[in-house]
Amino acid sequence: MRAHFPDVPLLREIYAARISVLRYGSEMEFPLADVVAALRKKPRVVFIANPNNPTGTLFQKEELLRILKAATHTAVVMDEAYGEFSGFSAMPWIYKNPQLFVPKRFRKSPGLQLCASAP
Repeated sequence: MRAHFPDVPLLREIYAARISVLRYGSEMEFPLADVVAALRKKPRVVFIANPNNPTGTLFQKEELLRILKAATHTAVVMDEAYGEFSGFSAMPWIYKNPQLFVPKRFRKSPGLQLCASAP
């Protein structure tokens, strides 16, 4: 199982990027050791969904800390589209970690999608 980023294949086509997919374990555990090992190759970006879609598994602060320490040459994108349900946000960490990006989506916020689609 892996996080679902529907735009990644499109971006791969546009920029001729190589994509490496690291899969969750059989117990739906985050592949932290694999991510840290992959960061040694200095990829340009790593995408992480928290909570993961579709598994709902939650990313822990300690995992993010290990990744940020290893990602010295890599942008870390922490997708928190459903972050309201996780109890943890990486947003405050962006001030001390310039490689960390935390996009938020207006349409996923509670009730705002309904407001945006009302006639």
